[in-house]
Amino acid sequence: MMDGDAAAQQQSFRELADDIASCLEHATADSLLSVTLPALFRLNLLRGRGLLVKAVVRVASRHPSRIPVLAAIVSVVNSKLPWVGLSLARRCIKAFYDWAKDPRDTTWACTMIAHLTNQGVVGEGLCLELLLVLLGDNPTRPAMAQASALVQEVGAHLCSRPALTAALNDIFEIFRHAAYERSDLGALRSRLEELQRLRQSNFRGFPALSPELDLLEADARVTHDVALDDDASAETFVDDFAFDAEWTSHEKQWRRARRQMLQGAFEPPEAPVPSAAAAATRAGVQDMTGTDEVAVRKRIYLTMTSSLGFEECVHQLLRSDMLRNQESEIAQMVVECTAQAKTFTKYYGLVAGRLAITSDKFPACFIDVLHKQHDIMHRLETNHVRNVALLYAHMLASDSLSWPQALGVFKISEETTTSSSRIFLKILFQNLATTLGVHKLREKLSPASKFPGIFPREPLSATAFAHNFFVSIALGPLTDELKQWITSATRAAAENKRATRGRTASTSSSSSSSSSSSSSSSSSSSSSSPSSSSSDEEDGKVAAVPSSAKTKKQSR
Repeated sequence: MMDGDAAAQQQSFRELADDIASCLEHATADSLLSVTLPALFRLNLLRGRGLLVKAVVRVASRHPSRIPVLAAIVSVVNSKLPWVGLSLARRCIKAFYDWAKDPRDTTWACTMIAHLTNQGVVGEGLCLELLLVLLGDNPTRPAMAQASALVQEVGAHLCSRPALTAALNDIFEIFRHAAYERSDLGALRSRLEELQRLRQSNFRGFPALSPELDLLEADARVTHDVALDDDASAETFVDDFAFDAEWTSHEKQWRRARRQMLQGAFEPPEAPVPSAAAAATRAGVQDMTGTDEVAVRKRIYLTMTSSLGFEECVHQLLRSDMLRNQESEIAQMVVECTAQAKTFTKYYGLVAGRLAITSDKFPACFIDVLHKQHDIMHRLETNHVRNVALLYAHMLASDSLSWPQALGVFKISEETTTSSSRIFLKILFQNLATTLGVHKLREKLSPASKFPGIFPREPLSATAFAHNFFVSIALGPLTDELKQWITSATRAAAENKRATRGRTASTSSSSSSSSSSSSSSSSSSSSSSPSSSSSDEEDGKVAAVPSSAKTKKQSR
């Protein structure tokens, strides 16, 4: 029983939120009737009505291309639970009121209101009020772009209402006047002219409802009369968990109410509620075109190029729901925008530095991007290498990145560097020396043992190469500690060599003395043997004398 178990109720509430989000994230136009709506009505939407609206807002802000499908889902749910459509419309209005602060963040809200109008969830008056606010006295260029996008989405529906012809004429008169009289519109002028041609063709190619999204009959739709001054602050109380002392009975009441509402339509199967991964596998839909990634990168680029200052840019990047958990993409886009510029712009350095200081995730992302740039640096143009080096020099000078981690990417030696990487390091360290001064830069790089890649200690050839590199770029004072180590290492090597040579000489002298003594003894023995032989010969001669003398006597 869950009536008195708050922890179990809270866990069930979180699972309900995950299941609702899974249904919406994997919804497609082809799977609405067969998969999405049955799975959605299987859940307790009465308890999770706030979760449903919140999930719709989150998915719509992150994936604007899915708004037509989301509006179709809301129209069906709104026909059974009208609070859902009303709450979503009011939250879109609340988001629209932020358009003066951040026009890009309200793009999804205006598009959602347009498709809710097409689906009959809200009346046409809300769109006309939005256009009246956007096209007021002296409308700005972002407001004109927002209004043109809104008319493009809802124009076919408005043209089908004869009572709105006069209002449409006034709107297109403003567009025509802006297209031919104003000189600050740029590419927006051609868009307004294209909008005029679309109206002449009754918005061919932009139908109010596609056949696969027209799920309800006209008399089954529930339309809300919503105005821009409606307050949505009281709508969020159902978004969070609240303890329910009668949880079980309320679940049974929902099941009975669901059977009465559906009456066989969207009848859920008896299988258990699938998890998010199972729902994704069952849907069998996987976007391989990279549409969402392209939309995210485009959003980042437009935010950076249209902001008045780096503080505004960072604020918009961090608060955007579409860019939530997209730190790696933001870091990649900042580096790419810097690299593609003709000259280095300090604006991007300030943006990167503020991002790295604001969030703990960004420093690691920027270092990962530096790793990738280092791996492909031999294929990059010199201007690209220069701009990226200046960007990271700015971030290091402002202590936005950890020096050991950032410089740990590089290993200075003849084998591990290329001409492009040496140009990168030259520009990096020369800019740091100019910004900080050589003395402070030397303090940042001490002790040298913290930077084994920049100041290698072994082998000695790599150490000498690093020393010569810094001397060649006029930063020899940075290698004083390395130079002392080279001197001591060379002296130690010379002493070892001298000691080895001495040991070799002593070994050779001892071996020569032993060989000389053996040769002298052999010579003495050989000299004694000839003397003995000569004495034997003399004795033979002496012994032979008496015999000869005796012979002489006998002959006489």
